Amino acid sequence: MDNLKQAILEAGLRKQSELIADFRTRVKDAMTNDGTVNEESYDNHQHTFEAQVLAEVNLLNDELEFANHELLEMKKIDSDYEHKHADFGSVVETDQRNFFVSASLEEFTAGDKKYFGISINSPIYQAMKGKKAGEIFSSHKKVYLIKAVY
Repeated sequence: MDNLKQAILEAGLRKQSELIADFRTRVKDAMTNDGTVNEESYDNHQHTFEAQVLAEVNLLNDELEFANHELLEMKKIDSDYEHKHADFGSVVETDQRNFFVSASLEEFTAGDKKYFGISINSPIYQAMKGKKAGEIFSSHKKVYLIKAVY
């Protein structure tokens, strides 16, 4: 189980790092797409465009900062610690989906299974928090049976 949890953690870290790289690329692309025109054609449209680019860059920077924070938190996870209940750093296998309580991540694969990364701030985590194998929880009109927590 230790090797599997380590593989899940490493896959999650890779997925989060890919997200961060994507945000960085998007910030760079937004900053280089400045719609520059010569002074004679500068008007309110150009000013509006620049304001939109600045707003987009600020939003992306906020998301990038949050993603970096989540990555730092994920790096604190001890893959050798075997959780008995759903908590930060645990893997929760259910009858419908496997979760990695770490950061909001799109589905990723580790070993021969797919995992979905969830944040401790997510509603689904709040529903499963503290639950053990054999218990149920519900979220978004779905009922999940916990098969394993580690």
